[in-house]
Amino acid sequence: MKRNFKSIQNSSTSIGKNDKITKSSYAGVNINLEDLESDPGLRTPIMDHPLKIRDQVRRAYMQKGPCQPHLKPFPSTKVGTQSRAFNCAWYEEFQNWLEYSVSKDGAFCLYCYLFKSNCGGQSGGDSFVGQGFRNFKNGKARLYTHVERCDILREKQDAIISEALKCGEISSGRGLNQETNLKRPSDTRWGSHYATLVSLINLFSPITNVLQIIVDDGRANSEQSLHLMKAFLGITNELSKALQRKDQDIANAMKLVEICKKRLQAMRDNEWDSFLNQVSTFCAKYNVDVLDMDDTFVAQGRSRRKTQEMTNLHHYRVEFFFVVIDIQLQELNERFNEVNTELLLCLASLCPGDSFVAFDKKKLARFAEYYPKDFSTFELMILDDQLETYIIDVRTTEKFLGLKSIGDLTQKMVKTKKDIVYPLVYRLITLALILPVVTATVERVFSSMNILKNRLRNRMGDQWMNDCLLVYIEKDIFNSLDNEVIMQRFQNMKTRRGRL
Repeated sequence: MKRNFKSIQNSSTSIGKNDKITKSSYAGVNINLEDLESDPGLRTPIMDHPLKIRDQVRRAYMQKGPCQPHLKPFPSTKVGTQSRAFNCAWYEEFQNWLEYSVSKDGAFCLYCYLFKSNCGGQSGGDSFVGQGFRNFKNGKARLYTHVERCDILREKQDAIISEALKCGEISSGRGLNQETNLKRPSDTRWGSHYATLVSLINLFSPITNVLQIIVDDGRANSEQSLHLMKAFLGITNELSKALQRKDQDIANAMKLVEICKKRLQAMRDNEWDSFLNQVSTFCAKYNVDVLDMDDTFVAQGRSRRKTQEMTNLHHYRVEFFFVVIDIQLQELNERFNEVNTELLLCLASLCPGDSFVAFDKKKLARFAEYYPKDFSTFELMILDDQLETYIIDVRTTEKFLGLKSIGDLTQKMVKTKKDIVYPLVYRLITLALILPVVTATVERVFSSMNILKNRLRNRMGDQWMNDCLLVYIEKDIFNSLDNEVIMQRFQNMKTRRGRL
């Protein structure tokens, strides 16, 4: 751990005395960095600080260094017939990161507090961050264990890369074979899971070595699952990223849906043998036992007398490989059926990009037919002529050049009052805006919800949370508003005793 954070520590101490940070003020948040809580047991969690000042808070704590009070004596706890207490001599052994909390009588890790985003994965789990490590029996050994597991994965991968360089399997050079780490997946972004699986396969050998050091686990046939998940997410990776883009290209997204369906079907029909060969090669490379596909399949945790006898080949091909692909295909077919696909392709004709190159009058007329309650038969006939006039108008109007999204088009129509000139076209555009095509906006809402409704605000009501989410998600718009205008609007809502 000391080696891992050496560069960070040096960068913090290299800040001159004249650069000392005393206050931070962003978005109405004023924090005196000199008054930050020193006791690690009483600190505000680093992720609860406003995002824009989080790095400055980290820098301030690194400048202060770990909290290492010297008490005479330290509080002791009776364990059996002996009393256990924190030993201040440990400060010398772990002077760069070890901290002690007087309020909680526990040991803490400064680096884990500053940079660890979630709990678990290290010796002591959350104890070195939230609750405080208080198991002082063999405490020095436990502190060394906490340090070692931060370095094991890095050391194992370094050894493998060094061996591969000696054997000529990989090349060295600038930008090649740099230090690698596991990519953390995001709860709402499937593309991040694909990247995680790719890095997991690349780091398979050091990861398994680390897991064997932590616990001597039994044999598990997870290699097939790992490669199948990687294959599926690799097929749908471009589609996932396309649906997450804010500037949505619906036509290309629908094309990617069809490609994903065809690739999955081709994988089901023709690629079992190549998939099995890929897994077998992977297992041989890392000295993992390969199952004999002609042997009888044994379901772990089940009585053999109550299960139907089958071969490993039947289980992994029919009940595993085929079933997972069928589930994926069924999901794509349900979400993007023939009607939905046609609807989205018709919607794409409204896109103003590249001087309205995607405009198609027939598709837009078809799009209006999906809304019989909004467009009468008479209005559909008028819409056909109105679309002809509309497209000539916007293509020859300079203000409409350079628009990228349907949202931009809507705003520009309102500003130029063309929503009044072409009411049926504007109605068509507003209907297009309410279609939940893009997943990125929904993902941003869930991510924002995790930031706003945290453990300190877990009793927030729905209305208050909705208002906060609106301001947070649309912060680009709200940042453009002058505070004085908002204050005056609030002051004029009703008679108030004080003046803002």
